[in-house]
Amino acid sequence: MTNLKTKIATGIATGALLLSTLAPFASADTVLNASGNGAVSDNTINLNNTNSTTVNQNNTSTITNTVNTTSNTGNNTSNFNTGGDSTLQTGNATTSVDITNAANQNQANLSGCGSCSNGNTSIGVVGNGAFSTNNVNDTQRNTTAVNQTNNSTITNTVNTTSNTGRNNASENTGGNTLLQTGSVTTGVSVSNFANSNALTLGSGAGNGNGGDTTLLIGGNGAESDNSIRLVDNNATTLNQTNNSTITNNIRTRSNTGDNTANFNTNGDVTVQTGDVDTGVSIDNMPNFNVADVADCGCLAGGSLLAKEIGNGAFSRNRINATFGNTLTVRENNRSTLRNNVDTVSNTGRNNASENTGDVFGLLFSDPTVMSGSARTTTMVSNDGNVNAYGTTGFTMPTFPSLDLSSLHTSFDLSGLFGMWASMFHV
Repeated sequence: MTNLKTKIATGIATGALLLSTLAPFASADTVLNASGNGAVSDNTINLNNTNSTTVNQNNTSTITNTVNTTSNTGNNTSNFNTGGDSTLQTGNATTSVDITNAANQNQANLSGCGSCSNGNTSIGVVGNGAFSTNNVNDTQRNTTAVNQTNNSTITNTVNTTSNTGRNNASENTGGNTLLQTGSVTTGVSVSNFANSNALTLGSGAGNGNGGDTTLLIGGNGAESDNSIRLVDNNATTLNQTNNSTITNNIRTRSNTGDNTANFNTNGDVTVQTGDVDTGVSIDNMPNFNVADVADCGCLAGGSLLAKEIGNGAFSRNRINATFGNTLTVRENNRSTLRNNVDTVSNTGRNNASENTGDVFGLLFSDPTVMSGSARTTTMVSNDGNVNAYGTTGFTMPTFPSLDLSSLHTSFDLSGLFGMWASMFHV
């Protein structure tokens, strides 16, 4: 976005007036006068006022997280028992993985547009003698450049295996056979917050070269050569660039099944599996640019008065004033997101076959297989590539505060947004 405002003032000789009618200069921060010099004098004032502010903020991060977890209470065997009950009961398996990545944050607060002046400028060529040459050259340049760049590569690889199953209670003789597994709870939460630029440039309270400008050529002698040249150039350039590559590879295996209770003789045969709860949450928030630019480009907010008055015959009088204000804002985001989720939750594949109960059918019940519930919740949230320029009221999204304690009963992402805004004060 480019905002270019140019103000050019050219004075025109207005005729002869008395020097006593000239109003005095007002009090100013910058005063340049070529006055009261004698005939045939050569007088020159050159002023170069250059202010430069450069801010470079660069971040590069490479984050790789590889997590492999195994929780196992299964793979048990109770076989070939004779007489008495056979009981095989496993405990619960709980796996929790929480990965939080926060990378690359730039914050810059430049008041007054970095370098611009609020003062007044007064330039006068007054009361010089005949045949004199009087020149005043004033060049004011204010340059503010802000570059905020972030590059991040984040790779998260999570492999979880939780098992209470694959148990065997077979070929037992006499008594009851009970095979009961515990529950499996697996929670994987991955949050990536990458690449944020926040810039406040100018406070919005009359920043920039907001003073008055007065240019006067007056009361100079005959055939004098008088000139005022004022160049006021202000340039503000803002570049905010983000590049992010985020890859999430999530693989979960949760199992309470694959149990076998076969070839048992006499007695009840019961296979009962626990529940499986698998929750996967991926929250990607890459690339946010916020720029609050108030009165920048250092725009001249005051008045301009240019006069050529009361100069002698055959004099040459020139006033050239050029005001150039350029504001350039570039906000660029590039993100590549890859979310690969592979979840398997199993309470099935149980076998209670070829069991022999009471031949008269009076004492023992038929074999029973009861599998638990299998619940899989996968939630992927991608929020990014946001550019907010000006006083839009945009606030940074909240980086999540994660709690895995209730993951197996509740999976709520409603609280994932609102905490980062307090870090930037924009």
